Amino acid sequence: NNVAEGNNYYLVALFITDILKRGSYVLYSSRAEEVLRKAFKNPNLTQGTFLKGIISRKQQILPGIMIEIEE
Repeated sequence: NNVAEGNNYYLVALFITDILKRGSYVLYSSRAEEVLRKAFKNPNLTQGTFLKGIISRKQQILPGIMIEIEE
């Protein structure tokens, strides 16, 4: 939250990809929570959630987030 607020960012999210487990863990600012829940169609998404099968920023992460931000 400090990074988002201190830099006037709309939201901050960090995806840590584990290629061996074929997925990514997600950490985010509180403002990003609802956007990420909708983008990944996961109403139970919390800090550190493992998103199975999500490994591509360009093809899987950014498109869903951009759609939710634009709405």
